[in-house]
Amino acid sequence: MDNNRPIPPFSPFKDKVPTHEKVSFLYWLMKKHKSATFETRSLFGYMLAHPLLLSRIRFVMDVNIYPEGISLGININSTVSNIILSDGSRVYPNELSKITEALEKAEKDERTIWCHIHYPYYSTCQKYLSILDREMHLSKTDIKEIDYFFEFMEKYKTWEYIKEQIDSALDTNDKIKFEKWVSEKESFLEKFSPYITENEM
Repeated sequence: MDNNRPIPPFSPFKDKVPTHEKVSFLYWLMKKHKSATFETRSLFGYMLAHPLLLSRIRFVMDVNIYPEGISLGININSTVSNIILSDGSRVYPNELSKITEALEKAEKDERTIWCHIHYPYYSTCQKYLSILDREMHLSKTDIKEIDYFFEFMEKYKTWEYIKEQIDSALDTNDKIKFEKWVSEKESFLEKFSPYITENEM
């Protein structure tokens, strides 16, 4: 990436953030905002299923100019998809393959993926993301919760299960199958809720 390009304002991730911290954030979003569109939930699921790809993602809050790399616009609380690829094109529910192709290419080319989160959850997301900022100190409670979450994922081989389910759902563009997966994950999260911080405003 061109180091002369400015970092967008409100970017909570100024340095690399451990993948498992981003995972905890994405799980929180998926659980918290059940009104998210199918394609938005699918995008979250795809990123969760590919930890190495997720390591390239940096979250930014409501900005219009991106540094070099691919940008993904996500409108969490909307009935209309607003996933935008770097060429400005929008992706609709029946075009999820475009998302995976773009992400896979970004990973191969070692490009940064700027994940743009729109309103109306700006303040909520900003608060949660701020605790993951590398320039801030994580509290012992934050670290304990994040570590427990990651250990739980590893112990129960959840990565492999997630990848299998998501890849299958995306390959067939099977909305019912994917929603079933989301439902199962919500049940999984309920069991794990003692270790997840809700971060209510």
